[in-house]
Amino acid sequence: MDRRVRHLRKRLEVLRPVPYAKEQEGKVYFGAWVTLVDDDDNTLFFRIVGADEIAHHQDYSSINSPIAKACLGKEIDEEVYVQTELLKKRWYIDNIFYGAPELIEDKIAAAKAK
Repeated sequence: MDRRVRHLRKRLEVLRPVPYAKEQEGKVYFGAWVTLVDDDDNTLFFRIVGADEIAHHQDYSSINSPIAKACLGKEIDEEVYVQTELLKKRWYIDNIFYGAPELIEDKIAAAKAK
């Protein structure tokens, strides 16, 4: 336990918020909230975050995950292919937005309701 606490303290010393940049508008980058839709109208909603941020957040996906990597740099309506050990699946980017969860609760609720 002490080792984990030391690790987290060291991580906190170097972590810095990533400021929003206008160039991100309409594209998927670190910190984006993304809604994907597949050919059967199934939806997947998540935020792309650092690996240390995903604990206890079911809507967060690590930037190192296959789905996040597939989405990076893409725009709304673009296809993304996610390769896992078991299958390759096609998704379409349906929505992208940015913001701290507490500031965009209405957008998050609307995205989850789809």
